[in-house]
This record gives sequence, structure tokens and C-alpha cells, in this order.
Amino acid sequence: MPINDIVTFQAKAIVDSLRLDLDDQLYFYVEEEEEVEGEAKPRLSLLEGYKVRPDLPGKLLDYGSWTSERLRLPREDLWQRRKDMQVGAVAELRLLLYK
Repeated sequence: MPINDIVTFQAKAIVDSLRLDLDDQLYFYVEEEEEVEGEAKPRLSLLEGYKVRPDLPGKLLDYGSWTSERLRLPREDLWQRRKDMQVGAVAELRLLLYK
């Protein structure tokens, strides 16, 4: 298993083990190398971890990257990035009943 996959797996395990609220912000980084014009350059990949509800597994999103040339971050705000709320079948049924 490549080191990046191991770090991502460990980050996911950390998110799963924590009791997080939806608006909590938890970030991880993975050290990588990026090929630029035939030369390997260091790069940090940034990951954002969160939970929709304590009883659901955590999620990791690609948050951006940081190289010696630039910092790339998402343009979307927090709630646009976390649009998949996974409310569950019971909550969806309640919404349908009250319409």
C-alpha cells in the first residue's frame, strides 16, 4: 500500500474515532512529490475531515494543495463542500410526511 494511502486511511480512522459536530473543522496533510518539467518537487495535499452525525462514518475531502509556487484552496464555502448531509431514510420520510 503506498504511503499516501496509509496516511489517508489513518486520517479517516481518526475522523471516525472522534465525536465531531457538522461544523467542526479538522485538516490533515499528506507529503507527496509532484513531477514538474521533469523534476520532482515537494507538495502537500490537504484533506478536510468531518462527520455529518456521530453515528455515521467520517468523511475526507480533498481540500487543496501547497507547493513552493502556490497554495490551492477550494472556492466553495464550508456548507457547499459538505452538501451531502446523509440525513437517512427516517428523516427523509419525516420530510415527505410534513410536506
